[in-house]
Amino acid sequence: MSEPITPPKPPKPPRLRAPIDVTEKRQPSGEEFTEACAAVDWLGEGFHQGLRLAINEGGGRPGSVPARAVLVAWVLNAFEEGSRAEHTEAASQLVACSDEQLAQLSMVRLPVDRAYQRIWAKTDRVIKALDDGFDFQDGSATVHADLAWLFEVFPSAVVPANLPWSHTRSVDGTDWETCGTFVSPDPECDGATPPDTDTPLEEHAKTLAKTRSRLKGKVELGPDGRAIYTRDVDARAGHRSANHQHKAGLYIGYELHLSVQIRDYAYAGKPGQLTYGLDVPNIITSARLVPAGAHRGHATVPMLCAERVPEPGKAPTPDRTGSPVKVVVWDRGYSLLAFENAHGPLLLAGIEPIFELTDAQRSQVQVLTDVTWHDGTPFSKYLPDHLRDLPRIGRNDSAEERRRIQALYDERARWRYSNHGRPDADGYQRLMCPFCAGRLRASQLTQRKVSKNAPLVTLPDGVEKCCGGVITAAPSYFTLAQGLGLVYGTTAWTLAYGPRVLVETANSLLKDKYAALTRTYSKLMGLAKRTFALAFLLAGINRRIIKAWRAKQAEAPAHRKRLRRHQDTLAGLVAAANAPEATEPDTGLTGTSTTHHPTTAPPSRTDPSTPSGKRARKPRASRPLRT
Repeated sequence: MSEPITPPKPPKPPRLRAPIDVTEKRQPSGEEFTEACAAVDWLGEGFHQGLRLAINEGGGRPGSVPARAVLVAWVLNAFEEGSRAEHTEAASQLVACSDEQLAQLSMVRLPVDRAYQRIWAKTDRVIKALDDGFDFQDGSATVHADLAWLFEVFPSAVVPANLPWSHTRSVDGTDWETCGTFVSPDPECDGATPPDTDTPLEEHAKTLAKTRSRLKGKVELGPDGRAIYTRDVDARAGHRSANHQHKAGLYIGYELHLSVQIRDYAYAGKPGQLTYGLDVPNIITSARLVPAGAHRGHATVPMLCAERVPEPGKAPTPDRTGSPVKVVVWDRGYSLLAFENAHGPLLLAGIEPIFELTDAQRSQVQVLTDVTWHDGTPFSKYLPDHLRDLPRIGRNDSAEERRRIQALYDERARWRYSNHGRPDADGYQRLMCPFCAGRLRASQLTQRKVSKNAPLVTLPDGVEKCCGGVITAAPSYFTLAQGLGLVYGTTAWTLAYGPRVLVETANSLLKDKYAALTRTYSKLMGLAKRTFALAFLLAGINRRIIKAWRAKQAEAPAHRKRLRRHQDTLAGLVAAANAPEATEPDTGLTGTSTTHHPTTAPPSRTDPSTPSGKRARKPRASRPLRT
């Protein structure tokens, strides 16, 4: 008996969803549209040609949405304050464009009911092409374009050529929580970065090995060997600090590292003095997005080494031509990293790090012949006891307490060893003691060269020799040395490290003032898609920063030249000499003094409303008394 035939299952009905509204945006202004097109065209014709080949645009049936139009739509969306990184937002921007603006993008008006699907499809193809990467020619240079390259260079696409630049950067990281739902309970932090700056790297490495061994077999692991807790397979578990939006603790998502431009400064070797350079806009010059908990040194060091500063009067270019960065300022979240992963590669690239020391780093006291190291700086072995273990300046200390502690650091800096020449090719440095350098003087010693401002100090009884001569120290002793020869804790170091907080301005714009980089900012999942969307937001923030900086410069009072008496100027002397009744001016050699006045006043100071060419003085406004 034959078995009954099972009828085939009916096909699933199409998924029903609410209609997507893409008509809520206003028409972009002419200025916004022009700036968005200029930012996309800044990438170069070679990039657009390579992108069209990568996505096979124009190879088959003509598409209704060019790749250039998709990029312009995402830029327009980033220019709008408070927008979100969604396909509907980008589609709404193109739907809101006028016919003339669409003609400039080489496209016609899209049907409202199909705009979202077409924008989503073309954006997905562009992201895949950039994720795979391709090469293009920019002049005589060959540039490899991928998502990491776009993320690092596109924030500079809105920077004009007439802005000042500096060679100093401030680096910091911020969190971006994923929108994916949890698929594994009880997440644990398994990142390479310690959860706080007080945990030594050796202790964190032991804890990390135990955590990853415990998670193996319980949760799904990614290609990097770390646990996947959400449907966003690229998001990882990390630790974030507290702010006004959330508490400190574990989160699942990504970490964004920002490089922000700050003013240059010059250090002449005086611990109490530091000279600032010209004021510059604190724009985002480069960035890197990585999974939360990823090694910070592996993310930021290549970013800083690849960054280039344009020549004065020139705009940045996609091939990143120019001079390298010279100084980087960052906090303990980066300085706690091992020397071979952070400060070492930076120094080899010619970048000087200025950083805050952790408690574990401050407790490291190295000893060499006649030298003792404190806070990464070599000092004389006769350093007084009250200057050895100085406290850190507290966040809530009063101004008087801060000045008192800084004065102790400045006093201790006189006892430091000086560099005797430049280090050799292997990094070995010759050092000279403060008494041989003439920075200190003592009555027990016979010194040949002493500064007239050198203070007189007292050495222990029986000391007749300050040191054993010039010594040579290995590079292993300078792993905690500050850049530019600064001494930790001094007034000069405080002035150099202080502008690091300017990177928090970019963080505040990302989190609150311009956008809301939180869990709900975007429903895109995956490192590639989030990197693509965030690149345009950073360009929009730079546009906002540049506008604010120019408004600040316009409101700043111009330099007012002091008004001089006309008879003391060069024109006044010539007019007095040619006067009919002029006599020889008094040079102070005789006892007779004669005052000469010109017969006519200069035209610029003659008021026709007053007789005899005299100016009427305006009454001086009363000023409040200073208390």
